[in-house]
Amino acid sequence: MEQERKVITEQGIVDKIKSLEPQQIAEVMDFIELLAEKRRKESPLVRFLNEAVGPEVRLEELRKRLAKIPGSMAGVVREQRDERG
Repeated sequence: MEQERKVITEQGIVDKIKSLEPQQIAEVMDFIELLAEKRRKESPLVRFLNEAVGPEVRLEELRKRLAKIPGSMAGVVREQRDERG
């Protein structure tokens, strides 16, 4: 399904570009190059995080996702405290 969405998106972009004037196409190309340059300057860690999490995920969403990870430091402290009596 993701592949279908990508194909539709790419075709939609191509269709829109075909309707532009040459000067507008040049502006689009400049913008694409700007984005590519920005990506080349990203650190490997930032690039990995963007690919793993996705840029559309906000901090609050990330916190919710991480909160679902089983266990917590507070839980470990409680368990150790309970073991000590």
